Amino acid sequence: MKITNRGKHQRIIALGAAALAAALWVAPRAAVPQTTPPRPRKQVIHPFKQSDFVRGAIGLMPSTYYVGQPVVVPFVLSNHTRFPVTISTNFIPRSQVSVYIRPEGEAERQFFGPYGSRQYGNRDYPLYPLEEVRHDMLIWSDPARPTGLAFDKPGRYRLRFTIQFSVLEGPFTGQIPLGPVDIVVQPTPPEMAPLVAKLSRNNAFAAFEVQAMPKGWSPGDISPDLPPSPLRPYLFLAAGNALVNRYHANRDRADAKLARRYYDLGRGEKSAVQVELYLNLIMLMDELDNARDAANYCRELVSVMPADRSRQAGDGALAGRLE
Repeated sequence: MKITNRGKHQRIIALGAAALAAALWVAPRAAVPQTTPPRPRKQVIHPFKQSDFVRGAIGLMPSTYYVGQPVVVPFVLSNHTRFPVTISTNFIPRSQVSVYIRPEGEAERQFFGPYGSRQYGNRDYPLYPLEEVRHDMLIWSDPARPTGLAFDKPGRYRLRFTIQFSVLEGPFTGQIPLGPVDIVVQPTPPEMAPLVAKLSRNNAFAAFEVQAMPKGWSPGDISPDLPPSPLRPYLFLAAGNALVNRYHANRDRADAKLARRYYDLGRGEKSAVQVELYLNLIMLMDELDNARDAANYCRELVSVMPADRSRQAGDGALAGRLE
Protein backbone atom coordinates (compact mmCIF):
# COMPACT_ATOMS: atom_id res chain seq x y z
CA MET A 1 0.00 0.00 0.00
CA LYS A 2 1.34 3.43 -0.93
CA ILE A 3 1.71 5.79 2.03
CA THR A 4 1.42 9.51 1.47
CA ASN A 5 3.50 12.03 3.44
CA ARG A 6 0.44 12.80 5.51
CA GLY A 7 -0.08 9.09 6.15
CA LYS A 8 3.54 8.74 7.18
CA HIS A 9 3.16 11.57 9.67
CA GLN A 10 0.01 10.00 11.10
CA ARG A 11 1.83 6.71 11.39
CA ILE A 12 4.77 8.26 13.20
CA ILE A 13 2.41 10.00 15.63
CA ALA A 14 0.51 6.77 16.22
CA LEU A 15 3.66 4.77 16.87
CA GLY A 16 5.06 7.47 19.13
CA ALA A 17 1.91 7.50 21.24
CA ALA A 18 1.90 3.73 21.40
CA ALA A 19 5.52 3.66 22.53
CA LEU A 20 4.78 6.25 25.21
CA ALA A 21 1.78 4.26 26.44
CA ALA A 22 3.80 1.06 26.54
CA ALA A 23 6.56 2.77 28.51
CA LEU A 24 4.12 4.10 31.09
CA TRP A 25 2.18 0.90 31.61
CA VAL A 26 3.28 -2.42 33.08
CA ALA A 27 1.33 -4.78 30.86
CA PRO A 28 0.35 -8.13 32.34
CA ARG A 29 2.04 -10.24 29.66
CA ALA A 30 2.69 -13.95 29.82
CA ALA A 31 5.95 -14.68 31.61
CA VAL A 32 8.87 -15.61 29.34
CA PRO A 33 12.14 -17.13 30.58
CA GLN A 34 15.13 -14.83 30.25
CA THR A 35 17.21 -16.04 27.31
CA THR A 36 19.62 -13.14 26.70
CA PRO A 37 21.87 -11.51 29.30
CA PRO A 38 21.18 -7.83 30.10
CA ARG A 39 23.48 -5.23 28.61
CA PRO A 40 26.28 -4.03 30.91
CA ARG A 41 25.39 -0.94 32.91
CA LYS A 42 27.44 1.46 34.93
CA GLN A 43 27.15 0.61 38.58
CA VAL A 44 25.89 3.44 40.79
CA ILE A 45 26.03 3.08 44.57
CA HIS A 46 23.89 5.36 46.75
CA PRO A 47 24.67 6.03 50.44
CA PHE A 48 21.39 4.60 51.76
CA LYS A 49 20.36 5.12 55.36
CA GLN A 50 18.01 3.14 57.59
CA SER A 51 15.25 5.63 56.75
CA ASP A 52 15.39 4.66 53.06
CA PHE A 53 13.02 1.89 52.08
CA VAL A 54 10.83 0.44 49.34
CA ARG A 55 7.16 0.31 50.19
CA GLY A 56 4.81 -2.42 49.02
CA ALA A 57 1.04 -2.26 49.03
CA ILE A 58 -2.05 -3.92 47.67
CA GLY A 59 -4.40 -1.45 46.01
CA LEU A 60 -8.15 -1.36 46.21
CA MET A 61 -9.84 -4.51 44.92
CA PRO A 62 -13.33 -6.00 45.15
CA SER A 63 -14.10 -8.34 48.03
CA THR A 64 -16.66 -10.54 46.22
CA TYR A 65 -16.20 -12.77 43.17
CA TYR A 66 -17.83 -15.86 41.71
CA VAL A 67 -16.45 -19.28 40.82
CA GLY A 68 -14.66 -18.93 37.48
CA GLN A 69 -14.05 -15.18 37.73
CA PRO A 70 -10.46 -13.89 37.55
CA VAL A 71 -9.20 -12.28 40.74
CA VAL A 72 -6.93 -9.31 40.02
CA VAL A 73 -4.51 -8.29 42.77
CA PRO A 74 -3.07 -4.77 42.23
CA PHE A 75 0.51 -4.76 43.55
CA VAL A 76 2.18 -1.39 44.11
CA LEU A 77 5.89 -0.83 44.79
CA SER A 78 7.07 2.71 45.54
CA ASN A 79 10.45 4.31 46.11
CA HIS A 80 10.70 5.85 49.58
CA THR A 81 14.41 6.57 49.38
CA ARG A 82 16.16 9.88 48.80
CA PHE A 83 17.54 8.77 45.45
CA PRO A 84 16.41 7.63 42.02
CA VAL A 85 16.67 3.84 42.15
CA THR A 86 16.12 0.85 39.92
CA ILE A 87 13.97 -1.89 41.44
CA SER A 88 14.53 -5.29 39.88
CA THR A 89 11.78 -7.89 40.29
CA ASN A 90 8.95 -9.68 38.53
CA PHE A 91 5.38 -10.49 39.46
CA ILE A 92 5.42 -14.23 38.77
CA PRO A 93 4.18 -16.68 41.45
CA ARG A 94 6.93 -19.17 40.54
CA SER A 95 9.61 -16.54 40.92
CA GLN A 96 9.68 -13.29 42.92
CA VAL A 97 6.11 -13.40 44.24
CA SER A 98 4.85 -16.03 46.69
CA VAL A 99 1.07 -16.43 46.89
CA TYR A 100 -0.71 -18.35 49.65
CA ILE A 101 -4.41 -19.23 49.63
CA ARG A 102 -6.32 -20.51 52.65
CA PRO A 103 -9.96 -21.52 52.19
CA GLU A 104 -11.98 -21.05 55.37
CA GLY A 105 -11.65 -24.12 57.56
CA GLU A 106 -8.88 -25.65 55.43
CA ALA A 107 -5.11 -25.67 55.35
CA GLU A 108 -3.19 -22.96 53.53
CA ARG A 109 -1.70 -23.87 50.14
CA GLN A 110 0.82 -22.14 47.92
CA PHE A 111 -0.42 -20.95 44.53
CA PHE A 112 1.80 -21.21 41.45
CA GLY A 113 -0.71 -20.49 38.69
CA PRO A 114 0.01 -21.67 35.15
CA TYR A 115 3.77 -21.11 35.40
CA GLY A 116 6.20 -24.01 35.17
CA SER A 117 9.38 -24.55 37.17
CA ARG A 118 12.05 -22.59 35.30
CA GLN A 119 14.18 -19.50 35.57
CA TYR A 120 12.29 -16.27 34.96
CA GLY A 121 14.05 -13.02 34.26
CA ASN A 122 13.43 -9.86 36.25
CA ARG A 123 12.37 -6.52 34.88
CA ASP A 124 14.08 -3.31 35.98
CA TYR A 125 11.87 -0.40 37.03
CA PRO A 126 13.62 3.00 37.33
CA LEU A 127 11.81 5.07 39.95
CA TYR A 128 12.36 8.60 41.22
CA PRO A 129 11.72 9.28 44.93
CA LEU A 130 8.04 8.65 45.77
CA GLU A 131 7.42 7.29 42.27
CA GLU A 132 5.69 3.90 42.06
CA VAL A 133 5.14 0.96 39.76
CA ARG A 134 1.85 -0.92 39.67
CA HIS A 135 1.17 -4.41 38.36
CA ASP A 136 -2.15 -6.24 38.24
CA MET A 137 -1.49 -9.92 38.93
CA LEU A 138 -4.09 -12.54 38.03
CA ILE A 139 -5.08 -15.30 40.40
CA TRP A 140 -7.31 -17.39 38.20
CA SER A 141 -6.08 -20.74 36.94
CA ASP A 142 -4.54 -23.53 38.99
CA PRO A 143 -3.71 -26.61 36.90
CA ALA A 144 -3.07 -28.54 40.12
CA ARG A 145 -6.77 -28.33 41.05
CA PRO A 146 -9.33 -30.72 39.50
CA THR A 147 -11.36 -27.85 38.00
CA GLY A 148 -8.30 -25.88 36.90
CA LEU A 149 -9.37 -22.94 39.10
CA ALA A 150 -7.61 -21.34 42.04
CA PHE A 151 -10.98 -20.63 43.70
CA ASP A 152 -12.96 -23.68 42.67
CA LYS A 153 -15.84 -23.59 45.14
CA PRO A 154 -17.93 -20.97 46.97
CA GLY A 155 -16.71 -19.78 50.33
CA ARG A 156 -14.36 -17.41 52.10
CA TYR A 157 -10.67 -17.27 51.26
CA ARG A 158 -7.71 -15.51 52.85
CA LEU A 159 -4.78 -14.48 50.67
CA ARG A 160 -1.31 -13.40 51.67
CA PHE A 161 1.76 -12.58 49.61
CA THR A 162 5.46 -11.88 49.74
CA ILE A 163 7.38 -10.13 46.99
CA GLN A 164 11.16 -10.14 46.66
CA PHE A 165 13.13 -7.39 44.99
CA SER A 166 16.58 -5.91 44.67
CA VAL A 167 17.74 -2.31 44.35
CA LEU A 168 20.53 -2.17 41.82
CA GLU A 169 22.09 0.98 43.26
CA GLY A 170 22.78 -0.70 46.61
CA PRO A 171 23.05 -3.45 45.92
CA PHE A 172 20.27 -4.33 48.37
CA THR A 173 17.66 -7.04 48.46
CA GLY A 174 14.40 -7.07 50.32
CA GLN A 175 11.24 -9.06 50.90
CA ILE A 176 7.89 -7.45 51.61
CA PRO A 177 4.99 -9.37 53.21
CA LEU A 178 1.57 -8.22 52.04
CA GLY A 179 -1.87 -9.11 53.33
CA PRO A 180 -3.88 -10.76 54.51
CA VAL A 181 -6.67 -10.05 52.03
CA ASP A 182 -10.06 -11.70 52.59
CA ILE A 183 -12.42 -12.38 49.70
CA VAL A 184 -15.76 -14.14 49.28
CA VAL A 185 -16.37 -16.43 46.30
CA GLN A 186 -20.01 -16.95 45.39
CA PRO A 187 -21.60 -19.61 43.14
CA THR A 188 -21.30 -19.05 39.40
CA PRO A 189 -24.26 -17.04 38.05
CA PRO A 190 -26.65 -19.20 35.97
CA GLU A 191 -25.92 -17.27 32.77
CA MET A 192 -22.17 -17.96 33.14
CA ALA A 193 -22.40 -21.55 34.36
CA PRO A 194 -22.25 -23.22 30.89
CA LEU A 195 -19.11 -21.31 29.90
CA VAL A 196 -17.33 -21.92 33.21
CA ALA A 197 -18.23 -25.61 33.08
CA LYS A 198 -16.87 -25.88 29.52
CA LEU A 199 -13.61 -24.18 30.50
CA SER A 200 -13.27 -26.43 33.54
CA ARG A 201 -13.82 -29.62 31.53
CA ASN A 202 -11.08 -28.65 29.12
CA ASN A 203 -8.72 -27.24 31.78
CA ALA A 204 -8.70 -24.12 29.62
CA PHE A 205 -8.23 -21.44 32.27
CA ALA A 206 -4.43 -21.79 32.33
CA ALA A 207 -4.10 -21.18 28.59
CA PHE A 208 -6.32 -18.12 28.64
CA GLU A 209 -4.40 -16.70 31.60
CA VAL A 210 -1.22 -16.68 29.50
CA GLN A 211 -3.13 -15.25 26.50
CA ALA A 212 -3.09 -18.43 24.42
CA MET A 213 -5.68 -20.81 23.02
CA PRO A 214 -6.20 -24.11 24.89
CA LYS A 215 -4.95 -27.25 23.22
CA GLY A 216 -7.40 -28.41 20.58
CA TRP A 217 -9.26 -25.09 20.51
CA SER A 218 -9.51 -22.63 17.65
CA PRO A 219 -10.72 -19.01 17.66
CA GLY A 220 -14.04 -20.27 16.30
CA ASP A 221 -14.68 -21.99 19.61
CA ILE A 222 -15.00 -18.57 21.26
CA SER A 223 -18.24 -16.92 20.25
CA PRO A 224 -18.14 -13.15 19.74
CA ASP A 225 -21.65 -13.14 21.21
CA LEU A 226 -20.58 -14.21 24.69
CA PRO A 227 -22.62 -12.34 27.32
CA PRO A 228 -20.79 -9.49 29.09
CA SER A 229 -18.67 -10.84 31.91
CA PRO A 230 -15.22 -10.43 33.51
CA LEU A 231 -14.04 -13.47 31.49
CA ARG A 232 -14.64 -12.02 28.03
CA PRO A 233 -11.55 -9.80 27.67
CA TYR A 234 -9.21 -12.72 28.41
CA LEU A 235 -10.95 -15.07 25.97
CA PHE A 236 -11.15 -12.43 23.25
CA LEU A 237 -7.48 -11.51 23.72
CA ALA A 238 -6.41 -15.14 23.25
CA ALA A 239 -8.63 -15.53 20.18
CA GLY A 240 -7.26 -12.33 18.67
CA ASN A 241 -3.68 -13.42 19.32
CA ALA A 242 -4.29 -16.77 17.62
CA LEU A 243 -5.78 -15.05 14.58
CA VAL A 244 -2.88 -12.61 14.33
CA ASN A 245 -0.45 -15.54 14.41
CA ARG A 246 -2.47 -17.20 11.66
CA TYR A 247 -2.46 -13.99 9.65
CA HIS A 248 1.33 -13.83 9.92
CA ALA A 249 1.50 -17.37 8.55
CA ASN A 250 -0.93 -17.07 5.63
CA ARG A 251 -1.31 -13.27 5.13
CA ASP A 252 -5.07 -13.72 4.84
CA ARG A 253 -6.50 -10.31 5.73
CA ALA A 254 -9.74 -11.97 6.78
CA ASP A 255 -7.87 -13.34 9.81
CA ALA A 256 -6.55 -9.86 10.61
CA LYS A 257 -10.06 -8.43 10.31
CA LEU A 258 -11.48 -11.04 12.66
CA ALA A 259 -8.60 -10.52 15.11
CA ARG A 260 -9.45 -6.84 15.19
CA ARG A 261 -13.06 -7.70 15.97
CA TYR A 262 -12.09 -9.83 18.95
CA TYR A 263 -9.69 -7.18 20.26
CA ASP A 264 -12.37 -4.52 19.82
CA LEU A 265 -14.91 -6.60 21.74
CA GLY A 266 -12.48 -7.08 24.62
CA ARG A 267 -11.10 -3.56 24.91
CA GLY A 268 -14.39 -1.99 25.91
CA GLU A 269 -14.50 -3.76 29.28
CA LYS A 270 -12.31 -2.86 32.24
CA SER A 271 -9.85 -5.67 32.90
CA ALA A 272 -6.22 -6.42 33.69
CA VAL A 273 -5.60 -6.88 29.94
CA GLN A 274 -7.42 -3.79 28.64
CA VAL A 275 -4.19 -1.95 27.88
CA GLU A 276 -2.77 -5.08 26.28
CA LEU A 277 -5.78 -5.25 23.96
CA TYR A 278 -5.27 -1.64 22.91
CA LEU A 279 -1.57 -2.14 22.27
CA ASN A 280 -2.29 -5.20 20.13
CA LEU A 281 -4.83 -3.22 18.13
CA ILE A 282 -2.34 -0.40 17.57
CA MET A 283 0.34 -2.81 16.36
CA LEU A 284 -2.14 -4.61 14.11
CA MET A 285 -3.37 -1.35 12.57
CA ASP A 286 0.21 -0.29 11.95
CA GLU A 287 0.96 -3.62 10.29
CA LEU A 288 -2.09 -3.10 8.05
CA ASP A 289 -0.96 0.48 7.22
CA ASN A 290 -4.07 1.88 8.90
CA ALA A 291 -2.47 4.91 10.53
CA ARG A 292 -5.72 6.76 11.22
CA ASP A 293 -7.26 3.96 13.29
CA ALA A 294 -3.92 3.35 15.03
CA ALA A 295 -3.89 7.00 16.09
CA ASN A 296 -7.51 6.77 17.29
CA TYR A 297 -6.71 3.71 19.38
CA CYS A 298 -3.73 5.58 20.86
CA ARG A 299 -5.99 8.42 21.97
CA GLU A 300 -8.45 5.96 23.50
CA LEU A 301 -5.64 4.12 25.25
CA VAL A 302 -4.48 7.29 26.98
CA SER A 303 -8.05 7.95 28.13
CA VAL A 304 -8.50 4.50 29.76
CA MET A 305 -5.16 4.37 31.55
CA PRO A 306 -5.45 4.87 35.33
CA ALA A 307 -5.28 8.56 36.18
CA ASP A 308 -4.10 8.09 39.76
CA ARG A 309 -1.28 5.66 40.43
CA SER A 310 -0.26 7.14 43.74
CA ARG A 311 -3.04 5.61 45.82
CA GLN A 312 -1.74 2.84 48.05
CA ALA A 313 -4.69 1.46 49.91
CA GLY A 314 -5.29 -1.64 51.99
CA ASP A 315 -4.50 -2.89 55.46
CA GLY A 316 -1.77 -5.10 54.05
CA ALA A 317 0.58 -2.23 53.13
CA LEU A 318 3.91 -2.84 54.82
CA ALA A 319 7.38 -1.47 54.32
CA GLY A 320 10.32 -3.55 53.16
CA ARG A 321 13.48 -2.10 54.64
CA LEU A 322 16.72 -2.23 52.75
CA GLU A 323 18.86 -4.57 54.80
